[in-house]
Amino acid sequence: MSFSRKTTRILHILASQAWKVHCAENGLRVKDSVAQDVWYRGVLREKFGVDSSLKLKPRLFAHACAAFEILARSDIYWQLQADSGPIRRARYALNEVMRDFELDEPYVQGTARQMFSLPLERLNPDQLKRLIAALKIHLDRRDPANANNPF
Repeated sequence: MSFSRKTTRILHILASQAWKVHCAENGLRVKDSVAQDVWYRGVLREKFGVDSSLKLKPRLFAHACAAFEILARSDIYWQLQADSGPIRRARYALNEVMRDFELDEPYVQGTARQMFSLPLERLNPDQLKRLIAALKIHLDRRDPANANNPF
């Protein structure tokens, strides 16, 4: 699955900015499209092991943008997005579990404090995954159909 038109445009704008910085530092012509294509594919190969953005998984979009953002020395927006992605996905998964099992926030907060001695807001993605697994195991045990299954 490839990126949407909008996300592809964002990635190419960042790559273009990074190419201009690369040209300025190495004395290359900005309008040399063949050299730009070789450079672009080289960056993708070095950072992600692919030679085309079409081969990148959509979940790597923020990471690809961050890579070109670093090369362009422009901003840190995509770097922050790439770093916060795992926590957002883990929180989304936790919200699904809470909705599916009809759990309230105080119950989940209490479980988090009991497991990690931390409030829910301070858990990292790995801790959130472990919390989700523990909640599922515990709630499955409460289900009479799974009462005899320890796991």
